[in-house]
Amino acid sequence: MSAVQDTAALYDDLAARHVSLRRVLALFVPYRGRIAGVAALMILASAIGLAGPFLLRAVIDVALPQHDLALLVQLVAGMVAAAAVGALQVVLTARIGQAILHDLRVRLYAHLQSLSLRFFAGTRTGEVQSRIAGDIAGLQSLMTETASDLGRALSAVAMIEQGTHEELVDHAGLYAGLLCGG
Repeated sequence: MSAVQDTAALYDDLAARHVSLRRVLALFVPYRGRIAGVAALMILASAIGLAGPFLLRAVIDVALPQHDLALLVQLVAGMVAAAAVGALQVVLTARIGQAILHDLRVRLYAHLQSLSLRFFAGTRTGEVQSRIAGDIAGLQSLMTETASDLGRALSAVAMIEQGTHEELVDHAGLYAGLLCGG
């Protein structure tokens, strides 16, 4: 084996040993407070999302037929507030993800600066750039898909009962309890 092949083999071996869940999770440690806040906001947004159908029902069944403009404004404001909480959660999640990726890129750049000239002489520049871009894109995809999947899962849990209005009232579950105030 040549020196170039030895260096590439050593790098591949080192990369394989250093990819671990613990190292990936370490990237999130400085942001644990913000992540906990976003998780709480996701739960809150899911809970508030339960109110949407009831607010819409009140708009259609009460405010519009009675021509009660004050009630209509209150109900619409509630629907807008619910949407705003969901939007805030999305924005905060994106900002945290961008900050984590920025930290990762800074660490990566510092690591590349610490490598010997021998590494760069023995490795093609395009190969290094391609690998870096691919790895960071993969991590970015993982983070955004995980956040989206978690949000969808929370929404699905919040709306576990399905059926028509009559079926849900007859079922006497959460929907009926919220509807009947009991």
